[in-house]
Amino acid sequence: MNPLSHIRTAALNLPVNLFFAVGLLLLVGCETTIQPTFNTSVSAIYEGATIEVDLVGINTSEYQIWKAKSVNDYFTSSDKFRDAASKKTLYFGENQKTSQTLSSSDPIWAEWTRKDCAYIVIIADLPGYVKDEQVDRRRQLVPLNSKLWKGAPSDITITISPTGIQLLPSPEVVDF
Repeated sequence: MNPLSHIRTAALNLPVNLFFAVGLLLLVGCETTIQPTFNTSVSAIYEGATIEVDLVGINTSEYQIWKAKSVNDYFTSSDKFRDAASKKTLYFGENQKTSQTLSSSDPIWAEWTRKDCAYIVIIADLPGYVKDEQVDRRRQLVPLNSKLWKGAPSDITITISPTGIQLLPSPEVVDF
């Protein structure tokens, strides 16, 4: 038997194997994670008010916990949950910019990647806000799975207003 026959057989089968591998990837789908720049601004109605906005990276196992977490409790000085969060805090108010950016190249993204983050929780301490019965609009859970967006946004605009937190663009799926 010729010792090169195995190599020749493998070389002949390479295009077929490659075709099946690519087909399998297309069937399964490639889940990619977005890492956008967050451009955050506060409505003029809050001019001079002190507002803190946390962007917190969480993985899928933390989703339900963060969805249920009391925003009022989160912003108390004794909240251990906030202390332990993998977050970036933006400060708005007197002598602060009315818009701030968390760049896609910010070092916090490396921490969030190591943690296998699937969502960014945006949580804002808004003065005078009264939570309605169903939803606390001071919190948004932003998915990082590109399949949940129309296109993969490189920039997401966050607007903080008396009605809560708005995202542009917004994800295709609202409740996960």
